[in-house]
Amino acid sequence: MKSAKYIILLILIILSSGCISSKYALVQNNINNGEWDQAEKICNEILQKDSTAGTAYHYLGLIFSHRGNDNSALEMFKKSMKYQPTFESSVEIAQIYFNHNRLFSAKAYLDSAKMLNPTSEEIKALNIKVQALLSSSEKAFKVGKDFYRENNFYRAEQKFQQALNINIKQDNAGA
Repeated sequence: MKSAKYIILLILIILSSGCISSKYALVQNNINNGEWDQAEKICNEILQKDSTAGTAYHYLGLIFSHRGNDNSALEMFKKSMKYQPTFESSVEIAQIYFNHNRLFSAKAYLDSAKMLNPTSEEIKALNIKVQALLSSSEKAFKVGKDFYRENNFYRAEQKFQQALNINIKQDNAGA
């Protein structure tokens, strides 16, 4: 009799996991068809049953990102990484940071993505892009220092501002 209970329990577990997979397929289908509200609703239903469902958080991140709500997207992608670290969520986070000129934060998540998928050409390209911007910031700062030493304060201010614009919000890299 006990073995029958275990078999029934096993069947229920298998069926419930299949149910989640079909829900994720439905979410993906809704996103592909531009039915963002419906996709969000399904993700929230999944999270009501399992608050650690990393894939649901990832999809919510995509939904918020599509809507232009980067703060909420970032929050969802970070939750996704907390419960189920993926290459895709790392790249999405890095892209949001990059778009907001938070290059050191972008670099940290690109490094994380690289560990999850070391052969990704996308990561190699994004890393080079970030490194180029970081080095151009350093160059702008060095040129600014040279102008300052020459008492050309107007040009020094321009170069310092250029370096600052490239590195804006770097002090908040952990956010």
